[in-house]
Amino acid sequence: MQDTGDLADLQEETEQFRERLGHVGAEIERSKESSLEKLQTVCSSLNKWLQYFHRSDFCSPMNEKLLDEILQDIKNMINILKEDLQQYGGEVYLRKMESLKSAASLQEHWTELGQTVLNRHRDFAGALPPQHAALEEINQRACELYQQYNIRIDGNNVTAKFLTALVKSMEDWLFKVQKLKRCSGTHEAELRAFYHNIPVWLAQANAVMSCIGSSKLDEAESDKEPHFPVVPRELFKMIRQWVLSMNNEVEKSITDLNEKVTELQQNLTLWVVNLLRHVTADRLSWDHPWRQESDTEMDEELRLLEACKLQHGAEEIVAEMGRLSGSIVSSCHDIVNAIVRKKHSEMDLEADFELEELNKIKTECCNWIQVCSLLLSEIKGTPVSLLDLEKLRSLFGSEELQLKLQLKDTVISSTGEELEAEDANSNRKPTTEEETLEVKEETAIMQQQPGAGMDYLTEDNEATEDMIRYVGHDSNVHLKSLKSDIVSVTGREMTATKPSTPFSQKEFEALATLEHLQMQLIETEIRAQNAEERSEGLEEKLEEALQKIKELESELEKEGKVIPGATHEGGQEKYFQESVPEVEACLSPKASTSDKSKGSRKSEY
Repeated sequence: MQDTGDLADLQEETEQFRERLGHVGAEIERSKESSLEKLQTVCSSLNKWLQYFHRSDFCSPMNEKLLDEILQDIKNMINILKEDLQQYGGEVYLRKMESLKSAASLQEHWTELGQTVLNRHRDFAGALPPQHAALEEINQRACELYQQYNIRIDGNNVTAKFLTALVKSMEDWLFKVQKLKRCSGTHEAELRAFYHNIPVWLAQANAVMSCIGSSKLDEAESDKEPHFPVVPRELFKMIRQWVLSMNNEVEKSITDLNEKVTELQQNLTLWVVNLLRHVTADRLSWDHPWRQESDTEMDEELRLLEACKLQHGAEEIVAEMGRLSGSIVSSCHDIVNAIVRKKHSEMDLEADFELEELNKIKTECCNWIQVCSLLLSEIKGTPVSLLDLEKLRSLFGSEELQLKLQLKDTVISSTGEELEAEDANSNRKPTTEEETLEVKEETAIMQQQPGAGMDYLTEDNEATEDMIRYVGHDSNVHLKSLKSDIVSVTGREMTATKPSTPFSQKEFEALATLEHLQMQLIETEIRAQNAEERSEGLEEKLEEALQKIKELESELEKEGKVIPGATHEGGQEKYFQESVPEVEACLSPKASTSDKSKGSRKSEY
């Protein structure tokens, strides 16, 4: 099932998202710890010099050597701070941003997949499940978390700005001191300037340390609005709860849909049963025309009331059918389109099979509505339209209705023709006495010949029962005989129903081939029988010829004309030569026989 597969994909992508985002968060935390260590090293060096100047005098004779030591220490601190600044640009920055974008892309696909599952389980009014609001909140929280990580990676939480200002201040002082150092002197002014800069640099370093790890964009905005950072652990807890609730929602939605479909099927069956009962009651009233007029009027009122109930029930069924079919089609449309695209890419000959089956739901619903309207119009005697064309289009779409748009006109035209026929019958001129007498005479004749009258009615009923009404492709009602024409298959004895569909045409051609093969088999059997009879006749003649030869030999031996040894063989040989033409004349066939059978028979002798 597609929902099961999508929910499994959601769980799998949730784990992947957790791993990727956790990797990004861990890398950001490592950078934070590294930055704090470097800044603490800088602060320790500055505090060391601050304590030194508190205990010493600026006018000591070792000022020049002290200044060189300070300059070297400042250079080391600048290098440390510049190394820390590299994480906000260059290869390190690009690697972090690539990891963050990968996690964001996975979360975006996760959100799209979750939205797809939600869209498949809208209610009959088209509203999304309550999990939609939770999904939007998860998406919003995830975007806030990305923004927090992005701020920390970029250093837009004023960390990079403060750090750059600290480095620039140290470099300015270093450049100035190195320039003044070329001049001779005690360098007391430079040392005092360094002493006064130390508290400023310490304050800047502490400001940088306080901003590292913060997800606030800048201090001005944080003063106006309270900032509540998103905790990744809470975000993943929300995601797990959403996936679990979505599993329950899918199962509940499928169960509700199955119950609705079962209920609709039961209502359809009950409606058809009520329709058959109504039609059967009408048939019984036609078979008993001798009932009293009061009973007939009461039955007519009951019949009209039952017809109205049937129409009301049909309208309720049509409304429920439209809601269910629309829900099913909208839920399966994306799935079917994906299957069709995949089959088209694989050059499948039946690529549109699933799409055609899905469209059959709407088409069959339209067919049922149309047939139901025709039946109710026939029963009530007035045009009945369960849904107007606009509602049909809104429920089933215009494509499925392009062959059904003449529904209303068909019902009105068919019913109008019946009403016109009734009006024509009612508007006939009154019957004269002569016509009345003729009718009485015909009635008397029918009573005297009951068999003839019953035969006529029976033939009429049979002719009516042999016909069926059906709705054609042109949306008109047609009559079709239930008895099909019987035709010869190949012009011989075998007969079959005249084909009317491509499938029956193939079956008809198969029967023709079968009869042709049957005729060939019969002809082959006849030829084999004739050949066997001729072979038996030849065998009898050959035996007679051999018997005659033996008799001639015996007569020659008795007369003493046969010389033993070669004379006997020569005489026999001569006799064979004289007798061969006679035998061949006897063995020559009058009709054509099989060479194979003759060869096989001669080989035996």
